[in-house]
Amino acid sequence: MVSPEIIKEYWRVLHYPKIVKRLEKMGIPISTAESILKNFNEIATVTLGDLEVKVIADDPTDDKFLSCAVEGEADFIVSGDDHLLSVKEFQGIRILTPQAFLEMNVREYPSWPPDSNRWYGN
Repeated sequence: MVSPEIIKEYWRVLHYPKIVKRLEKMGIPISTAESILKNFNEIATVTLGDLEVKVIADDPTDDKFLSCAVEGEADFIVSGDDHLLSVKEFQGIRILTPQAFLEMNVREYPSWPPDSNRWYGN
Protein backbone atom coordinates (compact mmCIF):
# COMPACT_ATOMS: atom_id res chain seq x y z
CA MET A 1 0.00 0.00 0.00
CA VAL A 2 1.40 3.37 -1.02
CA SER A 3 0.35 6.96 -1.58
CA PRO A 4 1.62 9.37 -4.23
CA GLU A 5 3.89 11.00 -1.61
CA ILE A 6 5.36 7.64 -0.61
CA ILE A 7 6.08 6.78 -4.24
CA LYS A 8 7.89 10.13 -4.61
CA GLU A 9 9.98 9.35 -1.55
CA TYR A 10 10.80 5.84 -2.77
CA TRP A 11 11.88 7.29 -6.12
CA ARG A 12 14.16 9.82 -4.38
CA VAL A 13 15.66 7.24 -2.01
CA LEU A 14 16.14 4.70 -4.82
CA HIS A 15 18.76 6.99 -6.32
CA TYR A 16 20.84 7.42 -3.16
CA PRO A 17 24.37 6.14 -3.87
CA LYS A 18 24.23 3.64 -0.98
CA ILE A 19 20.96 2.19 -2.28
CA VAL A 20 22.31 1.94 -5.83
CA LYS A 21 25.38 0.11 -4.50
CA ARG A 22 23.23 -2.25 -2.43
CA LEU A 23 21.09 -3.07 -5.47
CA GLU A 24 24.22 -3.67 -7.55
CA LYS A 25 25.56 -6.09 -4.91
CA MET A 26 22.28 -8.01 -5.11
CA GLY A 27 22.48 -8.10 -8.91
CA ILE A 28 19.47 -5.84 -9.39
CA PRO A 29 19.92 -3.18 -12.07
CA ILE A 30 18.64 0.28 -11.12
CA SER A 31 16.44 0.11 -14.23
CA THR A 32 14.61 -2.91 -12.77
CA ALA A 33 13.93 -1.09 -9.50
CA GLU A 34 12.77 1.98 -11.44
CA SER A 35 10.43 -0.18 -13.51
CA ILE A 36 8.86 -1.62 -10.36
CA LEU A 37 8.29 1.86 -8.94
CA LYS A 38 6.78 3.07 -12.21
CA ASN A 39 4.27 0.20 -12.02
CA PHE A 40 3.36 0.52 -8.34
CA ASN A 41 -0.14 1.69 -9.24
CA GLU A 42 -0.69 -1.72 -10.85
CA ILE A 43 0.89 -3.91 -8.16
CA ALA A 44 -0.04 -2.05 -4.97
CA THR A 45 -3.04 -0.41 -3.42
CA VAL A 46 -2.57 3.33 -3.93
CA THR A 47 -4.33 5.62 -1.47
CA LEU A 48 -5.14 9.24 -2.22
CA GLY A 49 -2.82 10.62 0.43
CA ASP A 50 -5.39 13.20 1.50
CA LEU A 51 -5.56 12.33 5.20
CA GLU A 52 -3.32 14.55 7.29
CA VAL A 53 -2.00 13.28 10.61
CA LYS A 54 0.55 14.88 12.89
CA VAL A 55 2.03 12.19 15.09
CA ILE A 56 5.80 11.99 14.62
CA ALA A 57 7.23 15.27 15.89
CA ASP A 58 10.87 14.20 15.39
CA ASP A 59 10.32 13.49 11.69
CA PRO A 60 6.97 14.78 10.39
CA THR A 61 7.78 13.44 6.91
CA ASP A 62 7.11 9.95 8.31
CA ASP A 63 3.48 10.86 9.03
CA LYS A 64 2.65 10.05 5.39
CA PHE A 65 3.11 6.35 6.17
CA LEU A 66 0.58 6.55 9.00
CA SER A 67 -1.84 8.47 6.77
CA CYS A 68 -1.52 5.90 4.00
CA ALA A 69 -2.09 3.00 6.38
CA VAL A 70 -5.22 4.61 7.84
CA GLU A 71 -6.61 5.53 4.41
CA GLY A 72 -5.97 2.04 3.10
CA GLU A 73 -7.25 0.33 6.27
CA ALA A 74 -3.97 -1.53 6.75
CA ASP A 75 -3.42 -3.98 9.58
CA PHE A 76 0.34 -3.40 9.77
CA ILE A 77 3.12 -1.04 8.84
CA VAL A 78 6.38 -2.91 8.28
CA SER A 79 9.37 -0.62 8.61
CA GLY A 80 12.91 -0.28 9.86
CA ASP A 81 12.40 3.43 10.59
CA ASP A 82 13.01 4.22 14.26
CA HIS A 83 10.52 7.10 14.30
CA LEU A 84 7.70 4.90 13.02
CA LEU A 85 8.68 1.97 15.22
CA SER A 86 8.59 4.16 18.33
CA VAL A 87 4.85 4.74 17.73
CA LYS A 88 4.26 0.94 17.98
CA GLU A 89 0.57 1.21 17.08
CA PHE A 90 -1.60 3.88 15.50
CA GLN A 91 -5.39 3.68 15.25
CA GLY A 92 -5.22 -0.10 15.61
CA ILE A 93 -2.44 -0.47 13.03
CA ARG A 94 0.58 -2.31 14.44
CA ILE A 95 4.01 -1.04 13.43
CA LEU A 96 6.61 -3.80 13.23
CA THR A 97 10.14 -4.39 12.03
CA PRO A 98 10.45 -6.73 9.04
CA GLN A 99 11.89 -9.40 11.35
CA ALA A 100 9.02 -9.11 13.84
CA PHE A 101 6.49 -9.26 11.01
CA LEU A 102 8.09 -12.39 9.55
CA GLU A 103 8.32 -14.06 12.97
CA MET A 104 4.65 -13.29 13.63
CA ASN A 105 3.64 -14.81 10.30
CA VAL A 106 5.72 -17.94 10.85
CA ARG A 107 4.12 -18.39 14.30
CA GLU A 108 0.56 -17.74 13.15
CA TYR A 109 0.86 -19.46 9.77
CA PRO A 110 3.19 -22.46 10.12
CA SER A 111 3.17 -23.16 6.38
CA TRP A 112 4.32 -19.61 5.68
CA PRO A 113 5.91 -18.52 3.42
CA PRO A 114 3.68 -20.00 0.76
CA ASP A 115 5.00 -22.14 -2.04
CA SER A 116 7.01 -19.69 -4.14
CA ASN A 117 5.63 -21.05 -7.44
CA ARG A 118 2.07 -20.43 -6.32
CA TRP A 119 2.94 -17.14 -4.61
CA TYR A 120 4.67 -15.61 -7.63
CA GLY A 121 2.39 -17.15 -10.21
CA ASN A 122 5.09 -19.24 -11.89
